[in-house]
Amino acid sequence: WWLIGFGLMIFTGFIDVLDGSVARAMGKTTKFGKILDPVMDRFAEFCFLVGIAIGEFSFAPLESLWPPITVIPVGAWCLFCFAGMIFASYSRARGESVATVSIESVGIMERREKLALLYLGNLLYFWFPVALIFAIILVGFLSFVTTFQRMLYIRKIMLELGNDDGDFSGSKGATGNKFLSSEQDKKTEN
Repeated sequence: WWLIGFGLMIFTGFIDVLDGSVARAMGKTTKFGKILDPVMDRFAEFCFLVGIAIGEFSFAPLESLWPPITVIPVGAWCLFCFAGMIFASYSRARGESVATVSIESVGIMERREKLALLYLGNLLYFWFPVALIFAIILVGFLSFVTTFQRMLYIRKIMLELGNDDGDFSGSKGATGNKFLSSEQDKKTEN
């Protein structure tokens, strides 16, 4: 099963790289495609991590590791990794949509680096089963670091551009503060 999973992981990575290149070469890029591509990337990452979490992994490969790591199930580490990936992706998407700031190549853990670490962990799994778990933990941790780096970058650029007026979306209430509840706005108006 390991070889099939590793083969499918490489195949989906190849298709992911190929689909955008083919669309650009054929002049068939669309705005919807720019939305669909990262959504499908997250779906592929999810499927990969769920496969590990529900596969034959249990505590067995972790028994020889550092004790604090061994008490946490593999499924929880997969969830930690996926959450880090989602946070990094979401911080980029929100930064680019709300702040209109390009965040490409900001942060230590871009998608290429995530995949490279996961490929390496999966490859080494054949000889060292814990390598895949280490790769998952490292990708999760570095993805959260990337989220933090991106948020600092977005904040810095927004302040430099004078683009942080405190109103993130929609109209302000009667008090001028969008963050107050509607009940507080009603009380202030009276």
